[in-house]
Amino acid sequence: YRYGTDICRYDFLALSDHSEYTTDYFWWLQQKLADLYHVPGFLSVLYNSEWSLRFPDGHHNTVFPSRPTVKLHGWLGAAKDLPGGWKILETLGLKAVTIPHTGGDPGMGTTWATQDERYRRLCEIFQSGRGSYEHEDCPRMFPTATNRKGFYWRALEKGYHVGVIASSDQGYGAAYACVYAPENTREAIWQALWDRRTYGSTTYGLVLDVRSGDRWMGEQWES
Repeated sequence: YRYGTDICRYDFLALSDHSEYTTDYFWWLQQKLADLYHVPGFLSVLYNSEWSLRFPDGHHNTVFPSRPTVKLHGWLGAAKDLPGGWKILETLGLKAVTIPHTGGDPGMGTTWATQDERYRRLCEIFQSGRGSYEHEDCPRMFPTATNRKGFYWRALEKGYHVGVIASSDQGYGAAYACVYAPENTREAIWQALWDRRTYGSTTYGLVLDVRSGDRWMGEQWES
């Protein structure tokens, strides 16, 4: 958290560990640390764990704006596939977004075989720790992105409404999830993620404002 504020100069942050390797106690401790470093107006810290589903569902960062949360185990029980995990979130009435993390990876990626737009609203298309999973032969494509069915453009071809972010993932902060939010609070940041008022950047401070008339990026409407 200190690195995120002092070096990366983040406005918001969601640290993640693989749920399958995280004990219940450590997940509780992570949430307590998130509360300790959460300073509304300066650094909004959201709750996040990596739901490490096996291929072809793929690894998803599961981001919550508030407690209670749930730690989804991608290898056991009902949460071992995407529909099962989404059903748990629905049954518990939890607000969450589940974001594909390494879509084009042959082991950790997805194939976009199923979709629930209540929860899978975004896709991480670039991470500084690896590269891009946007489309075939895209700039800075990660060399081992051999799972072509997992590229972001595949989701668009299927008609899914999915926004984009970037992230660092052990890349020392050199990629950013950017949101448009009215204030720097957990709820406002999370709502911007859910509303897809987002973009990804590999440059600090880049402002991208894309609209259609008075409609924000990420909105869905009929003319």
